Amino acid sequence: MLAADELDALYQAECALAFEEIKREEDARFFNLPHTAADFAYWSKMEHWSLDEAVVRAMGKAPEFVSWQIIKAFNGISPLSDNMRDCAI
Repeated sequence: MLAADELDALYQAECALAFEEIKREEDARFFNLPHTAADFAYWSKMEHWSLDEAVVRAMGKAPEFVSWQIIKAFNGISPLSDNMRDCAI
């Protein structure tokens, strides 16, 4: 039988591994790849943005690659999708 501190250490180690796996999966999603980052210099010159474009840019993404229609399938899986859903777009 393990002591409480040994059990806690094993639990913390497993949590850290699970967190790292989740982070790797999220970072590898197409909408988190470097080319999907918003080009703020370019888009700041636009006369107006749609609500969807504004929300996507506020999250640091380029609307050419990321939109609610594209990532809504990731609800409950991806923090980005959950945040966009919460913005009600």
